[in-house]
Amino acid sequence: MQTQKPFTIFILDDDKWYGTMLQYFLSLNTEFKVKCFDNTAEFLNALKETPAVVTLDYSMPDMNGMEVMELVKTKNPETEVIIVSSQEDVNVAVNCLKKGAKDYIVKNKDANDNLKNSLKKIKYDWQISMQECFFAEPLY
Repeated sequence: MQTQKPFTIFILDDDKWYGTMLQYFLSLNTEFKVKCFDNTAEFLNALKETPAVVTLDYSMPDMNGMEVMELVKTKNPETEVIIVSSQEDVNVAVNCLKKGAKDYIVKNKDANDNLKNSLKKIKYDWQISMQECFFAEPLY
């Protein structure tokens, strides 16, 4: 019998307080396994764990969210990316979405609810794809 892979979420945010707050908020859902990073190199090294979703701050000291997203998609094309940033430039948001981000969430009073809703949709799609993988296996 196949065991279900955990729904893992990685958070990359150079603001330790905000990253920890997001980790706590997401960890309230016991179905989520959440890891937080404030360092891009450690985050990229941990991608071998193949998270289902990553949330990325757009403005990081060494790379921007677009550059990190491209590396995530190169290493793990199936990993969904949500940008969670204080960057409110609509052009930046649209460009991130065009390049493959599943969602772009501005850090404001509605950010947690918006993230929860986005993750709910992604988790539903993830569960469907996991079921398809399960039923695609030969029965012998």
